[in-house]
Amino acid sequence: MTGRIIRIISNLYTVDVNGILHECRARGKFKNDGLTPLVGDIVDITYEDYIINIHERKNELTRPNVANIDKCIIVSSLTRPDFSAFLLDKMLINVILNDIKPIIVLTKADLLTNEEKLQFKPIIDYYNSIGIPTILNTEVEKLDELIASSTVLISSNIILYP
Repeated sequence: MTGRIIRIISNLYTVDVNGILHECRARGKFKNDGLTPLVGDIVDITYEDYIINIHERKNELTRPNVANIDKCIIVSSLTRPDFSAFLLDKMLINVILNDIKPIIVLTKADLLTNEEKLQFKPIIDYYNSIGIPTILNTEVEKLDELIASSTVLISSNIILYP
């Protein structure tokens, strides 16, 4: 049977096979081969719920450890903490270099005044013009269309202040 790993907890892999979830263990050969199954991996499992094969990955990220991602929603705050184009661009580079299509969701737009929102319009227009869909948290209904039939990673570029 072939499925996708959707969760890993303490070396127990949850594999989705056509909507049926299987709690699986990985064969010891993977450790010997220096290969670790990741969330997103397409795998073959036995009827005894052992992972016996990991299919070739189309991409892989190390932070977080995931594979075979189609799109990445990058969530970035416009205020509290302040917007950081540097952090956003850093994440975009990592995602694009790994053949993942980015989608930017800018949050806390509802906390901004109309004047402050106008300051971000050129930034939103720029990302949209280079082919990176960029939406505000007040427009999240647009996400359904953007992520339909995709394996999606949601990531954040939050700065934590001491």
